[in-house]
Amino acid sequence: MKTTRIFTCCAILALLLGNSSTSAQSRTAISTSVAKSPPIEVLNVGKDNSLKTQPVLPIKISRTNLFSADRFVMKGIAYGLAGNYQEAAKSLRLAIRLDPNHPDAHNNLGNALAEMGKLDEAIEAYRRAIALHPEEAIAAGSHNNLGIVLVEKGQWEEGIKFYCRAIRLDPNFSSPYQNLRKVLAQKGVDVRNLDIAYRQNADALGELATILYSQGQLEGALACLRCQVELNPKNVASYNNLGGVLADLGRLKEADEAFQRAIQLDPSDSMTYNNLGTLLRRQGRIEEAIKAYRQVIELPDRPGVPTSAHTLAYDNLGTIFLQQAILNNNIKTLKEGIAYLRQAKQIDANYAPAYIDLATGLIVQDVLANSGVEEAITLLQQELQLEDMPYRSTRTHVMSHYFLGFAYKIQDNLQEAIKEFTLATQLDPNFTDAQKELEATRQLLNP
Repeated sequence: MKTTRIFTCCAILALLLGNSSTSAQSRTAISTSVAKSPPIEVLNVGKDNSLKTQPVLPIKISRTNLFSADRFVMKGIAYGLAGNYQEAAKSLRLAIRLDPNHPDAHNNLGNALAEMGKLDEAIEAYRRAIALHPEEAIAAGSHNNLGIVLVEKGQWEEGIKFYCRAIRLDPNFSSPYQNLRKVLAQKGVDVRNLDIAYRQNADALGELATILYSQGQLEGALACLRCQVELNPKNVASYNNLGGVLADLGRLKEADEAFQRAIQLDPSDSMTYNNLGTLLRRQGRIEEAIKAYRQVIELPDRPGVPTSAHTLAYDNLGTIFLQQAILNNNIKTLKEGIAYLRQAKQIDANYAPAYIDLATGLIVQDVLANSGVEEAITLLQQELQLEDMPYRSTRTHVMSHYFLGFAYKIQDNLQEAIKEFTLATQLDPNFTDAQKELEATRQLLNP
Protein backbone atom coordinates (compact mmCIF):
# COMPACT_ATOMS: atom_id res chain seq x y z
CA MET A 1 0.00 0.00 0.00
CA LYS A 2 1.32 3.42 -0.89
CA THR A 3 2.33 5.46 2.13
CA THR A 4 0.22 8.53 2.62
CA ARG A 5 2.12 11.66 3.44
CA ILE A 6 0.05 14.30 5.08
CA PHE A 7 0.99 17.93 4.83
CA THR A 8 0.02 19.98 7.85
CA CYS A 9 0.91 23.38 9.14
CA CYS A 10 -0.66 25.45 11.82
CA ALA A 11 -3.97 24.41 13.33
CA ILE A 12 -5.87 27.23 11.63
CA LEU A 13 -4.75 26.20 8.14
CA ALA A 14 -5.61 22.59 8.85
CA LEU A 15 -9.12 23.56 9.94
CA LEU A 16 -9.62 25.80 6.92
CA LEU A 17 -8.64 22.97 4.60
CA GLY A 18 -10.79 20.48 6.48
CA ASN A 19 -7.97 18.01 7.10
CA SER A 20 -7.37 16.92 10.67
CA SER A 21 -6.48 13.26 10.10
CA THR A 22 -3.06 11.70 10.49
CA SER A 23 -1.48 8.46 9.29
CA ALA A 24 0.74 5.92 11.06
CA GLN A 25 3.44 6.51 8.48
CA SER A 26 2.60 10.07 7.55
CA ARG A 27 5.39 12.46 6.85
CA THR A 28 5.11 15.32 9.25
CA ALA A 29 5.03 18.70 7.62
CA ILE A 30 5.12 21.20 10.43
CA SER A 31 5.36 24.91 10.00
CA THR A 32 7.21 26.18 13.04
CA SER A 33 7.48 29.72 11.75
CA VAL A 34 4.83 32.16 12.84
CA ALA A 35 3.66 34.15 9.86
CA LYS A 36 4.43 37.77 10.51
CA SER A 37 1.82 40.44 9.88
CA PRO A 38 2.55 42.37 6.72
CA PRO A 39 4.17 45.72 7.39
CA ILE A 40 1.75 48.60 7.77
CA GLU A 41 2.84 51.75 6.07
CA VAL A 42 1.22 54.95 7.33
CA LEU A 43 0.85 57.80 4.86
CA ASN A 44 0.12 61.04 6.63
CA VAL A 45 -1.65 63.25 4.09
CA GLY A 46 -1.57 66.14 6.50
CA LYS A 47 -4.12 68.62 7.68
CA ASP A 48 -6.40 70.65 5.48
CA ASN A 49 -5.93 74.14 6.91
CA SER A 50 -8.68 75.48 4.73
CA LEU A 51 -11.21 73.59 6.76
CA LYS A 52 -12.22 74.65 10.20
CA THR A 53 -13.38 71.21 11.13
CA GLN A 54 -11.41 68.27 12.59
CA PRO A 55 -8.17 67.42 10.77
CA VAL A 56 -8.12 64.77 8.05
CA LEU A 57 -7.23 61.37 9.49
CA PRO A 58 -4.05 59.67 8.18
CA ILE A 59 -4.70 57.20 5.41
CA LYS A 60 -3.40 53.68 6.23
CA ILE A 61 -2.13 51.75 3.25
CA SER A 62 -1.53 47.99 3.83
CA ARG A 63 1.13 46.55 1.58
CA THR A 64 1.46 42.76 1.71
CA ASN A 65 4.94 41.44 1.15
CA LEU A 66 4.45 39.20 -1.86
CA PHE A 67 7.94 37.76 -1.51
CA SER A 68 7.73 36.31 2.01
CA ALA A 69 9.31 32.87 2.49
CA ASP A 70 6.57 32.03 5.00
CA ARG A 71 3.94 32.86 2.40
CA PHE A 72 5.42 30.40 -0.08
CA VAL A 73 5.79 27.72 2.60
CA MET A 74 2.10 28.01 3.45
CA LYS A 75 1.25 27.97 -0.25
CA GLY A 76 3.38 24.86 -0.75
CA ILE A 77 1.72 23.10 2.18
CA ALA A 78 -1.70 23.92 0.77
CA TYR A 79 -0.74 22.49 -2.62
CA GLY A 80 0.56 19.40 -0.88
CA LEU A 81 -2.64 18.87 1.05
CA ALA A 82 -4.50 19.14 -2.24
CA GLY A 83 -2.25 16.51 -3.81
CA ASN A 84 -0.63 18.91 -6.27
CA TYR A 85 2.97 18.02 -5.46
CA GLN A 86 4.50 19.64 -8.52
CA GLU A 87 3.16 23.05 -7.55
CA ALA A 88 3.98 22.37 -3.91
CA ALA A 89 7.62 21.77 -4.83
CA LYS A 90 7.73 24.95 -6.91
CA SER A 91 6.39 27.09 -4.07
CA LEU A 92 8.72 25.52 -1.53
CA ARG A 93 11.76 25.99 -3.76
CA LEU A 94 10.83 29.66 -4.06
CA ALA A 95 10.62 29.85 -0.26
CA ILE A 96 14.12 28.35 0.00
CA ARG A 97 15.48 30.86 -2.51
CA LEU A 98 14.13 33.64 -0.33
CA ASP A 99 15.30 32.02 2.91
CA PRO A 100 17.81 29.13 2.49
CA ASN A 101 17.72 28.48 6.25
CA HIS A 102 13.97 27.92 6.50
CA PRO A 103 13.64 24.39 8.01
CA ASP A 104 9.91 24.07 7.23
CA ALA A 105 10.54 24.80 3.58
CA HIS A 106 13.17 22.04 3.34
CA ASN A 107 11.05 19.54 5.29
CA ASN A 108 7.93 20.14 3.23
CA LEU A 109 9.91 20.11 0.01
CA GLY A 110 11.14 16.67 1.06
CA ASN A 111 7.51 15.57 1.44
CA ALA A 112 6.57 16.80 -2.02
CA LEU A 113 9.61 15.19 -3.63
CA ALA A 114 8.96 11.91 -1.84
CA GLU A 115 5.40 11.85 -3.11
CA MET A 116 6.73 12.34 -6.63
CA GLY A 117 9.10 9.40 -6.18
CA LYS A 118 12.23 11.55 -6.12
CA LEU A 119 13.57 9.86 -3.02
CA ASP A 120 17.22 10.91 -3.27
CA GLU A 121 16.23 14.56 -3.59
CA ALA A 122 13.79 14.12 -0.71
CA ILE A 123 16.56 12.69 1.48
CA GLU A 124 18.74 15.71 0.71
CA ALA A 125 15.90 18.07 1.64
CA TYR A 126 15.19 16.30 4.93
CA ARG A 127 18.89 16.27 5.84
CA ARG A 128 19.05 20.00 5.23
CA ALA A 129 16.02 20.56 7.48
CA ILE A 130 17.64 18.44 10.21
CA ALA A 131 20.96 20.27 9.91
CA LEU A 132 19.22 23.56 10.69
CA HIS A 133 17.84 22.29 14.03
CA PRO A 134 19.68 19.01 14.74
CA GLU A 135 18.92 18.64 18.45
CA GLU A 136 15.62 20.42 18.85
CA ALA A 137 12.21 18.80 19.27
CA ILE A 138 10.88 20.63 16.23
CA ALA A 139 13.27 18.52 14.10
CA ALA A 140 11.57 15.26 15.16
CA GLY A 141 9.22 15.42 12.18
CA SER A 142 12.09 15.72 9.70
CA HIS A 143 13.91 12.80 11.36
CA ASN A 144 10.77 10.68 11.09
CA ASN A 145 10.22 11.67 7.47
CA LEU A 146 13.80 10.88 6.56
CA GLY A 147 13.43 7.49 8.24
CA ILE A 148 10.41 6.68 6.07
CA VAL A 149 12.22 7.46 2.82
CA LEU A 150 15.32 5.51 3.84
CA VAL A 151 13.20 2.47 4.64
CA GLU A 152 11.42 2.84 1.30
CA LYS A 153 14.83 2.77 -0.39
CA GLY A 154 15.70 -0.44 1.43
CA GLN A 155 18.09 1.24 3.86
CA TRP A 156 16.16 0.01 6.88
CA GLU A 157 19.04 0.25 9.36
CA GLU A 158 19.52 3.93 8.56
CA GLY A 159 15.77 4.41 8.70
CA ILE A 160 15.65 2.92 12.18
CA LYS A 161 18.32 5.37 13.32
CA PHE A 162 16.20 8.35 12.34
CA TYR A 163 13.00 6.92 13.81
CA CYS A 164 14.83 6.51 17.11
CA ARG A 165 16.34 9.98 16.92
CA ALA A 166 12.85 11.38 16.38
CA ILE A 167 11.73 9.52 19.51
CA ARG A 168 14.65 10.92 21.50
CA LEU A 169 13.87 14.46 20.37
CA ASP A 170 10.16 14.18 21.09
CA PRO A 171 9.12 11.13 23.19
CA ASN A 172 5.45 12.04 22.76
CA PHE A 173 5.55 11.94 18.96
CA SER A 174 3.62 8.78 18.04
CA SER A 175 4.47 8.38 14.35
CA PRO A 176 8.09 7.17 14.72
CA TYR A 177 6.98 4.56 17.27
CA GLN A 178 4.49 3.16 14.77
CA ASN A 179 7.00 3.24 11.92
CA LEU A 180 9.63 1.57 14.06
CA ARG A 181 7.31 -1.25 15.06
CA LYS A 182 6.52 -1.86 11.39
CA VAL A 183 10.21 -2.27 10.49
CA LEU A 184 10.83 -4.55 13.47
CA ALA A 185 7.88 -6.72 12.48
CA GLN A 186 9.26 -6.98 8.93
CA LYS A 187 12.54 -8.26 10.42
CA GLY A 188 10.82 -11.05 12.30
CA VAL A 189 10.51 -9.34 15.67
CA ASP A 190 7.34 -10.16 17.59
CA VAL A 191 6.35 -6.58 18.34
CA ARG A 192 3.62 -7.77 20.68
CA ASN A 193 6.38 -8.57 23.16
CA LEU A 194 7.60 -5.00 23.00
CA ASP A 195 4.29 -3.41 23.92
CA ILE A 196 5.23 0.08 25.09
CA ALA A 197 8.15 -0.89 27.33
CA TYR A 198 10.91 0.41 25.11
CA ARG A 199 9.45 3.91 25.20
CA GLN A 200 10.62 4.17 28.78
CA ASN A 201 13.46 1.64 28.78
CA ALA A 202 15.67 0.99 25.77
CA ASP A 203 17.17 -2.02 27.58
CA ALA A 204 13.98 -3.93 26.75
CA LEU A 205 15.18 -3.91 23.14
CA GLY A 206 18.56 -5.30 24.18
CA GLU A 207 16.93 -8.15 26.07
CA LEU A 208 14.79 -8.96 23.06
CA ALA A 209 17.87 -8.84 20.82
CA THR A 210 19.56 -11.44 23.03
CA ILE A 211 16.60 -13.79 22.66
CA LEU A 212 16.49 -13.32 18.89
CA TYR A 213 20.24 -13.88 18.62
CA SER A 214 20.02 -17.17 20.53
CA GLN A 215 17.30 -18.25 18.07
CA GLY A 216 19.48 -17.41 15.08
CA GLN A 217 17.31 -14.45 14.03
CA LEU A 218 20.24 -12.17 13.32
CA GLU A 219 18.41 -9.48 11.36
CA GLY A 220 15.78 -9.16 14.07
CA ALA A 221 18.49 -8.91 16.72
CA LEU A 222 20.32 -6.33 14.62
CA ALA A 223 17.16 -4.23 14.23
CA CYS A 224 16.59 -4.19 17.99
CA LEU A 225 20.21 -3.30 18.72
CA ARG A 226 20.16 -0.49 16.15
CA CYS A 227 17.21 0.92 18.08
CA GLN A 228 18.90 0.48 21.43
CA VAL A 229 22.14 2.26 20.54
CA GLU A 230 20.19 5.20 19.11
CA LEU A 231 17.84 5.48 22.07
CA ASN A 232 20.69 5.01 24.55
CA PRO A 233 23.92 6.02 22.75
CA LYS A 234 26.08 5.62 25.88
CA ASN A 235 25.25 1.98 26.56
CA VAL A 236 28.49 0.00 26.23
CA ALA A 237 26.77 -3.40 26.20
CA SER A 238 24.57 -2.30 23.29
CA TYR A 239 27.56 -1.52 21.08
CA ASN A 240 29.26 -4.70 22.23
CA ASN A 241 26.28 -6.84 21.25
CA LEU A 242 25.82 -4.87 18.03
CA GLY A 243 29.41 -5.66 17.09
CA GLY A 244 28.85 -9.35 17.78
CA VAL A 245 25.78 -9.57 15.55
CA LEU A 246 27.47 -7.62 12.75
CA ALA A 247 30.47 -9.96 12.97
CA ASP A 248 28.22 -13.01 12.66
CA LEU A 249 26.63 -11.41 9.61
CA GLY A 250 30.08 -11.03 8.07
CA ARG A 251 30.05 -7.25 8.29
CA LEU A 252 33.44 -7.11 9.95
CA LYS A 253 34.31 -3.46 9.35
CA GLU A 254 31.06 -2.31 10.93
CA ALA A 255 31.58 -4.76 13.78
CA ASP A 256 35.00 -3.25 14.43
CA GLU A 257 33.48 0.25 14.50
CA ALA A 258 30.90 -0.90 17.06
CA PHE A 259 33.58 -2.42 19.31
CA GLN A 260 35.76 0.67 19.02
CA ARG A 261 32.80 2.81 20.03
CA ALA A 262 32.26 0.60 23.09
CA ILE A 263 35.93 1.00 24.03
CA GLN A 264 35.66 4.77 23.67
CA LEU A 265 32.73 4.76 26.09
CA ASP A 266 34.48 2.48 28.58
CA PRO A 267 38.19 1.65 28.03
CA SER A 268 38.08 -0.73 30.99
CA ASP A 269 35.34 -3.02 29.65
CA SER A 270 37.06 -6.39 29.41
CA MET A 271 34.28 -8.09 27.45
CA THR A 272 34.66 -5.59 24.60
CA TYR A 273 38.36 -6.43 24.23
CA ASN A 274 37.47 -10.11 24.22
CA ASN A 275 34.96 -9.62 21.42
CA LEU A 276 37.37 -7.41 19.52
CA GLY A 277 40.00 -10.15 19.79
CA THR A 278 37.58 -12.66 18.30
CA LEU A 279 36.81 -10.28 15.44
CA LEU A 280 40.51 -9.75 14.74
CA ARG A 281 40.97 -13.50 14.76
CA ARG A 282 38.26 -13.92 12.13
CA GLN A 283 40.11 -11.41 10.00
CA GLY A 284 43.31 -13.41 10.31
CA ARG A 285 45.00 -10.73 12.44
CA ILE A 286 46.28 -13.27 14.94
CA GLU A 287 48.92 -11.19 16.73
CA GLU A 288 46.46 -8.34 17.27
CA ALA A 289 43.88 -10.84 18.53
CA ILE A 290 46.36 -12.26 21.04
CA LYS A 291 47.15 -8.74 22.22
CA ALA A 292 43.44 -8.00 22.72
CA TYR A 293 42.87 -11.21 24.69
CA ARG A 294 45.85 -10.46 26.92
CA GLN A 295 44.43 -6.98 27.46
CA VAL A 296 41.31 -8.67 28.86
CA ILE A 297 43.40 -10.61 31.39
CA GLU A 298 45.11 -7.42 32.55
CA LEU A 299 41.78 -5.73 33.24
CA PRO A 300 39.56 -6.52 36.26
CA ASP A 301 37.31 -9.47 35.51
CA ARG A 302 33.62 -8.86 35.01
CA PRO A 303 30.86 -11.43 35.17
CA GLY A 304 29.19 -12.09 31.85
CA VAL A 305 26.93 -14.43 29.96
CA PRO A 306 27.58 -17.29 29.68
CA THR A 307 30.74 -16.72 31.71
CA SER A 308 33.35 -14.16 32.70
CA ALA A 309 35.53 -12.20 30.31
CA HIS A 310 38.68 -13.80 31.74
CA THR A 311 37.35 -17.31 31.13
CA LEU A 312 36.58 -16.44 27.52
CA ALA A 313 39.97 -14.77 27.01
CA TYR A 314 41.91 -17.76 28.35
CA ASP A 315 39.79 -20.13 26.28
CA ASN A 316 40.27 -18.03 23.13
CA LEU A 317 43.99 -17.71 23.70
CA GLY A 318 44.22 -21.47 24.20
CA THR A 319 42.44 -22.27 20.94
CA ILE A 320 44.62 -19.80 19.01
CA PHE A 321 47.75 -21.52 20.30
CA LEU A 322 46.28 -24.94 19.49
CA GLN A 323 45.72 -23.87 15.90
CA GLN A 324 49.22 -22.44 15.64
CA ALA A 325 50.69 -25.63 17.11
CA ILE A 326 48.84 -27.81 14.58
CA LEU A 327 49.90 -25.60 11.67
CA ASN A 328 53.54 -25.57 12.76
CA ASN A 329 53.69 -29.02 14.37
CA ASN A 330 55.05 -27.28 17.47
CA ILE A 331 54.65 -29.12 20.78
CA LYS A 332 55.87 -26.12 22.80
CA THR A 333 53.12 -23.88 21.41
CA LEU A 334 50.63 -26.68 22.01
CA LYS A 335 51.55 -26.92 25.69
CA GLU A 336 51.21 -23.16 26.06
CA GLY A 337 47.72 -23.39 24.57
CA ILE A 338 46.78 -26.26 26.89
CA ALA A 339 47.93 -24.17 29.88
CA TYR A 340 45.59 -21.35 28.86
CA LEU A 341 42.72 -23.80 28.47
CA ARG A 342 43.35 -25.27 31.92
CA GLN A 343 43.15 -21.74 33.32
CA ALA A 344 39.79 -21.15 31.61
CA LYS A 345 38.36 -24.35 33.11
CA GLN A 346 39.75 -23.47 36.52
CA ILE A 347 38.06 -20.04 36.53
CA ASP A 348 34.68 -21.44 35.56
CA ALA A 349 34.12 -25.17 36.06
CA ASN A 350 30.67 -24.88 34.45
CA TYR A 351 31.87 -23.42 31.17
CA ALA A 352 31.40 -26.39 28.85
CA PRO A 353 33.47 -25.15 25.88
CA ALA A 354 36.58 -25.08 28.08
CA TYR A 355 36.24 -28.85 28.61
CA ILE A 356 35.87 -29.49 24.89
CA ASP A 357 38.73 -27.19 23.86
CA LEU A 358 41.06 -28.59 26.51
CA ALA A 359 40.17 -32.13 25.46
CA THR A 360 40.87 -31.18 21.85
CA GLY A 361 44.31 -29.92 22.84
CA LEU A 362 45.04 -33.13 24.70
CA ILE A 363 43.96 -35.25 21.73
CA VAL A 364 46.35 -33.28 19.51
CA GLN A 365 49.05 -33.73 22.14
CA ASP A 366 48.51 -37.48 22.05
CA VAL A 367 48.89 -37.45 18.28
CA LEU A 368 52.14 -35.47 18.52
CA ALA A 369 53.59 -36.87 21.74
CA ASN A 370 51.59 -40.03 22.59
CA SER A 371 50.04 -38.67 25.80
CA GLY A 372 46.81 -36.98 26.76
CA VAL A 373 43.98 -39.01 25.25
CA GLU A 374 42.88 -40.60 28.55
CA GLU A 375 42.49 -37.21 30.20
CA ALA A 376 40.66 -35.97 27.10
CA ILE A 377 38.11 -38.77 27.41
CA THR A 378 37.56 -37.96 31.09
CA LEU A 379 37.05 -34.27 30.31
CA LEU A 380 34.53 -34.95 27.55
CA GLN A 381 32.58 -37.33 29.77
CA GLN A 382 32.53 -34.62 32.45
CA GLU A 383 31.21 -32.10 29.92
CA LEU A 384 28.34 -34.42 29.09
CA GLN A 385 27.34 -34.23 32.76
CA LEU A 386 27.09 -30.44 32.57
CA GLU A 387 24.09 -28.55 31.31
CA ASP A 388 24.16 -28.46 27.52
CA MET A 389 25.03 -25.02 26.11
CA PRO A 390 23.01 -24.43 22.93
CA TYR A 391 24.63 -22.52 20.11
CA ARG A 392 22.90 -21.39 16.95
CA SER A 393 24.76 -23.90 14.79
CA THR A 394 25.30 -26.79 17.18
CA ARG A 395 25.40 -27.75 20.88
CA THR A 396 28.28 -28.50 23.23
CA HIS A 397 27.15 -32.08 23.83
CA VAL A 398 27.29 -32.69 20.08
CA MET A 399 30.93 -31.64 20.03
CA SER A 400 31.74 -33.78 23.08
CA HIS A 401 30.39 -36.89 21.36
CA TYR A 402 32.27 -35.94 18.20
CA PHE A 403 35.64 -35.57 19.93
CA LEU A 404 35.02 -38.65 22.06
CA GLY A 405 34.73 -40.48 18.78
CA PHE A 406 38.19 -39.22 17.81
CA ALA A 407 39.64 -40.13 21.19
CA TYR A 408 38.35 -43.71 20.99
CA LYS A 409 39.55 -43.95 17.42
CA ILE A 410 43.09 -43.04 18.55
CA GLN A 411 42.85 -45.90 21.05
CA ASP A 412 41.67 -48.20 18.24
CA ASN A 413 38.40 -48.64 20.11
CA LEU A 414 36.37 -48.43 16.90
CA GLN A 415 33.10 -49.71 18.37
CA GLU A 416 33.01 -46.90 20.94
CA ALA A 417 34.12 -44.41 18.29
CA ILE A 418 31.21 -45.43 16.04
CA LYS A 419 28.84 -45.11 18.99
CA GLU A 420 29.99 -41.53 19.74
CA PHE A 421 29.95 -40.40 16.10
CA THR A 422 26.45 -41.84 15.79
CA LEU A 423 25.26 -39.90 18.84
CA ALA A 424 26.72 -36.70 17.37
CA THR A 425 24.87 -37.18 14.08
CA GLN A 426 21.64 -38.01 15.91
CA LEU A 427 21.82 -34.80 17.93
CA ASP A 428 22.68 -32.78 14.85
CA PRO A 429 21.68 -34.45 11.54
CA ASN A 430 23.31 -31.56 9.64
CA PHE A 431 26.73 -32.19 11.22
CA THR A 432 28.41 -33.45 8.04
CA ASP A 433 31.88 -33.84 9.57
CA ALA A 434 30.53 -36.27 12.15
CA GLN A 435 28.73 -38.18 9.41
CA LYS A 436 31.95 -38.49 7.38
CA GLU A 437 33.92 -39.73 10.41
CA LEU A 438 31.17 -42.24 11.19
CA GLU A 439 31.32 -43.68 7.68
CA ALA A 440 35.14 -43.73 7.64
CA THR A 441 35.27 -45.53 11.01
CA ARG A 442 32.73 -48.11 9.88
CA GLN A 443 34.91 -48.85 6.88
CA LEU A 444 37.89 -49.37 9.16
CA LEU A 445 35.87 -51.82 11.25
CA ASN A 446 34.41 -53.61 8.23
CA PRO A 447 36.87 -53.13 5.35
